[in-house]
Amino acid sequence: MGRPSAQLVVLVILLATSVLASYGDRQPAFRLCVRKCLTAPPTRTLLWTTTDLCRYKCMHEQVDVQPRHLVAQYYGKWPFYAVFGIQEPLSTLFSLLNLLAHRRGLALVRRRVAQPSRRVYALLAYVQMGAWVASSVFHTRDVAFTERLDYLAAGAAVFAGLNVALVRVCHVSFFASTVCLGLVKRIDYGWHLTVVIAAGMLHNLLWLGWCLREYMRRRKHVKSQCLSHPAPYTPVALVALTMVALSLELLEFVPIGRSLDAHALWHAATAPLAVWWWSWLVTDAEWLLKTSPSDGRVRERVLEHIQLQA
Repeated sequence: MGRPSAQLVVLVILLATSVLASYGDRQPAFRLCVRKCLTAPPTRTLLWTTTDLCRYKCMHEQVDVQPRHLVAQYYGKWPFYAVFGIQEPLSTLFSLLNLLAHRRGLALVRRRVAQPSRRVYALLAYVQMGAWVASSVFHTRDVAFTERLDYLAAGAAVFAGLNVALVRVCHVSFFASTVCLGLVKRIDYGWHLTVVIAAGMLHNLLWLGWCLREYMRRRKHVKSQCLSHPAPYTPVALVALTMVALSLELLEFVPIGRSLDAHALWHAATAPLAVWWWSWLVTDAEWLLKTSPSDGRVRERVLEHIQLQA
């Protein structure tokens, strides 16, 4: 969750970065422009090599004379206007907004969630914040290192969300044993992607299953004195909206004003969802501690497993 609801983010990253060459950078006019530019290269700027700057200059020169419907990708990327050296300004901005959303979530956890539950939720917040820092860095400058960092951080965020779902729904934790999945010298992207997608799907199914269980519990104890959950079906809406947000990636259109593309829209959509997720998680944690004695066994079992995993 948070890249809310463990939303298979690595799939998006792979789709966005796996293409090494595109139609645009294979055009003879573009290649000729780059060769001429390199004979009198522009002054280097931070994080941009002279080759990068020549490619950027020539890319926009080609796009300037092309009809919008014929604009091509260059090196697997749509053409964007860089601002102060930031390669994709809007995606960077929206990544930072997501970072702030999770920072707010961490503040809520520290203020309203008691130990030992606080440790599990704080871990999620820190991992999610790290993932959005990595995303911001990647969109600021897309190079091999930042791509790898973003890929690994996104995978860790998915597993952190799944860890919270397992602790809350099944009373088990496994994050410590899975976070090392991507920490290898060479990433098997296909295998890693499959594992992360499976983790994201399991996360969503766990929360949907929990909502179904709460629905059945309410029907069974409709006249009992049990303290009802204040928002038992919110995860259904959050999972659904997260998948809708992720589907924005499928739009794949030429960036509006060479600034706003489908990927930036996806990042913009996840920030408010992260705020909603954290609000619900904290409310749920508070409710868990207020359950009646008949529910106390569940609460004690959850806390016992959290303590064992801390």
